[in-house]
Amino acid sequence: MAKKRVTRKQLLKAPDEFITFSSKLFRFASENRKYLQWGGIICVLIILSISLYNYISIRNEKSALQMLGAAMTSDIVSDDSSKPDSTAKQQLETLIDKFPKTDAGKIGKVLFANLRFKEGDYDQAAILYQEALKDFNQESSFKNIILSGLGHAYREKKEMALAIKYFEAIASGNDALLKDEALFQLGHLYKNRGDIEKSLAAFKKIVSDFSDSLYAAVVKENIDGSLQ
Repeated sequence: MAKKRVTRKQLLKAPDEFITFSSKLFRFASENRKYLQWGGIICVLIILSISLYNYISIRNEKSALQMLGAAMTSDIVSDDSSKPDSTAKQQLETLIDKFPKTDAGKIGKVLFANLRFKEGDYDQAAILYQEALKDFNQESSFKNIILSGLGHAYREKKEMALAIKYFEAIASGNDALLKDEALFQLGHLYKNRGDIEKSLAAFKKIVSDFSDSLYAAVVKENIDGSLQ
């Protein structure tokens, strides 16, 4: 059966789809002008809110960075390494309180945790390191620094199981930063709890994987006799 052809005359009579759609659109706009005006106002307000948020965020980041720089240039510790610089301490406290969500504020929290550790306030240091760990959980280098701080804080608190947990997290991770130091700490912690086999394994891994490390030199001198 032959296909029915559409004549040019019929095509010309058929309504153009674009014109039809445009007509419906304009008619809808005319009938709902009030609502569309409010919709436009809302869109403008949303755009302005986003712009204001971005402006405030940039301004906060700049202010936080200036405060962090001031704290670091005032010396994080005084000549007496056991006594943190009170000026730097105050600046870091202010930074953390005012701009906790900024990158500079997050770094300041790690530095402030270090100061609390140097002061011997291991409980507060551990709390600050735990908070900082949430900030830098996906950034391995910062994460290792924080995990190391936690390991040392819990070691000083005599909570050896937790100290081992955090040093093991560094030792088993992909980032090499502080891994030799973590293995060194684990070697002694394992030894102190009587696990000589794991202690030897940790020390030997330093020699095999970090032969240029200062810890490797120490281990080489003591690995044969100190663990027997």
